[in-house]
Amino acid sequence: MSANVFEALLNQLRDPDQDLRAMAASDLLDLLKKSSSPFSRDDGERCTAAFVKLLYDAQSHVQNLGMECLGQVVRLIDAEITRATVSSICSEIQQRGKSSESTALSVGLRVMSNRVAEDTEDRVLLGSLATAIVSVLKDTSDLPSDVAVDVFSALSDVLTHAGAQVAMDTDTVNQIQETLLSYIGHSNMGVRRRAIAVLGAFVVHVPGKQSEQALGTIFQRYEACTRPSEKCIMLRVLVTIARQRPERVAKLVPSIVDRELGSMNEDEHEVRVTMLLVFETFVRHCTEPMAPRRDEIYNTAVEALKYDPNYNYDAEDDMDTGSEAGEDFGDEYEDDIYEDEEDDSWDVRLSG
Repeated sequence: MSANVFEALLNQLRDPDQDLRAMAASDLLDLLKKSSSPFSRDDGERCTAAFVKLLYDAQSHVQNLGMECLGQVVRLIDAEITRATVSSICSEIQQRGKSSESTALSVGLRVMSNRVAEDTEDRVLLGSLATAIVSVLKDTSDLPSDVAVDVFSALSDVLTHAGAQVAMDTDTVNQIQETLLSYIGHSNMGVRRRAIAVLGAFVVHVPGKQSEQALGTIFQRYEACTRPSEKCIMLRVLVTIARQRPERVAKLVPSIVDRELGSMNEDEHEVRVTMLLVFETFVRHCTEPMAPRRDEIYNTAVEALKYDPNYNYDAEDDMDTGSEAGEDFGDEYEDDIYEDEEDDSWDVRLSG
């Protein structure tokens, strides 16, 4: 990469003309993709600062180019610069809170953490990013849901690829556990699902007593649940863990099955769906403890197949069989009626 060309393009990123800024960012991205020579410390600091600044650009196209540049530059800068850049982005997200600029920053964070995980072998560096990332979730009030999902994705990359390194920092591990447990009941479904997945990754990939304590806490909260929605959340966390490390939850399986087989008779739709998900996961991944209960699970699944969520079982005698019975109901039953992601009424039959 020519030093003069590089310098000219960095300067052009500050041009008032948005088209020139976009052209410069695009040209830099192409150079980064082709380059294999590490940056000097000075050049590395200057270009990462410039790329982070692009995340504030008024033009979304320029922001996107800045995100891609941050992802590409990771393999060309040293660990200290990467760590400082991630910390800077995390601090900016905390300061800007609900600002629309937080969205571009969080995507940049996600891209960088993913590239560190995928393109480098420095697991110590990756593990060291956990403290700054979890601080965004822990210390920022009213974090926008899309930003929270991005930050959870970044944390997931760290835990999945560098769980052993994260485990060496007890304070950070405790913060992660506390933060994840506080988010799994979040009001936003996307945030809630992501938090559940990351908590599962924490238990699976972070070795030692902390993850064992987290698993114990999850099970205790499940046993203490009085609201069906809370119970379903805890069970979905256990399902996430069972799919990746069934041996971690095998000892809990008999107790859960004993408690929950009767739940299939409840009217609460979410409970029925969750129970079938639990049974399916345990049958597939925890075969030994499930063997004595397999027939009962089979009968439960057969009953679920009979369930029609759009049939009113209590109104058979009230059906109108008059002359209008042959009317064309038209739009009421269009093909896309089940495409709404909020309508999970068929999940019971599908799970069965």
